[in-house]
Amino acid sequence: MASTVSSYKKQMSLLLEYGVISEQLYHHFINRGLKVISPSNDFGLDYLGELLPEIVIGASSDYVSKMKVPYQATSYVAARTKESGKGVYIYKINDKPGGGVLYLTGDTRKLGDSVFASTHRILMGSKAMMISADNLVVNREQIWNWQFFGNAIRECNPQVYEDLMKL
Repeated sequence: MASTVSSYKKQMSLLLEYGVISEQLYHHFINRGLKVISPSNDFGLDYLGELLPEIVIGASSDYVSKMKVPYQATSYVAARTKESGKGVYIYKINDKPGGGVLYLTGDTRKLGDSVFASTHRILMGSKAMMISADNLVVNREQIWNWQFFGNAIRECNPQVYEDLMKL
């Protein structure tokens, strides 16, 4: 966990150094912080932890609790940009249905993407009180139900699905 947070801070410093982000934006993200969860260590969910050793939430618990507007978790959290699973996560492509997840993955949601989206929905869904009208209309089946993503896991990896149910 400490290495994830320090790596995040180092990456943010590089973005600032190379002029990609302003100093104001740098301080915003540093103050916002991260929350890192280990499914195996924190919840005893070993099958899920094998596939997803860390779940990184882009805001610390303290930051979320101080917000006037509840944290909004999107249902189309991310997708790997390369089929090998080694690409970067993209969080949204504007003007693409569902944020472009199917566009990025060639119409097939990868196991890791489904697990990532399910865990995010489970962990952050209770705090996602506000959603945009556009997101609700376009992605209504994905907004409220983590199983939209989880059902893709049920057949191919039932142990991970069971861990998601426990989570």
